[in-house]
Amino acid sequence: MSAVVDRHRRFLDVDVRWPGSVGDNRVFSNSAVGRMHDLILSEAGGAQGAGFLQTGLEEYRKIPFFLLADSAYANSTHVVTTYEIAEADKDVVVSKLNWKLAGMRYSVECAFGVAKSRRRVLAKPIETSRTNLEDVPTLVSAVCILHNFVIDKNDGVWDARAEGILFRELSYINK
Repeated sequence: MSAVVDRHRRFLDVDVRWPGSVGDNRVFSNSAVGRMHDLILSEAGGAQGAGFLQTGLEEYRKIPFFLLADSAYANSTHVVTTYEIAEADKDVVVSKLNWKLAGMRYSVECAFGVAKSRRRVLAKPIETSRTNLEDVPTLVSAVCILHNFVIDKNDGVWDARAEGILFRELSYINK
């Protein structure tokens, strides 16, 4: 499964057509977002003026929109990954940037963690016969849609703790 997640932990794009043995970067490169992200993010940045840092330094005034990814993905203008620890430790600025990027990735990890913990069907390999294998992408997509619905209705509360992510039951599900 490859997904684009926003800072609110909503799944914006999900690609569930590939088996888990296929590398993340290959799945992304063959997805609609992977093929069109440069165009989509360039147009979004142009239409909205791109990011804007309040540093006063002209060279940092326009930051392009980008997707934040883990180290399995290739860096590009619109795909940014964190630095290797050894590389980040060589430079204080790179180390601080790496720390900020890792913090932003927390929402992505939480989205997957909450989806797996609330929909137990994702907590282990999905058992299905070969004839029903084509139902798996539909099932995973439905879980992501339900996940987004709960967030959009704002009926749940997220409580991040050191030992994991807890999600309080929704009042209308408990009835």
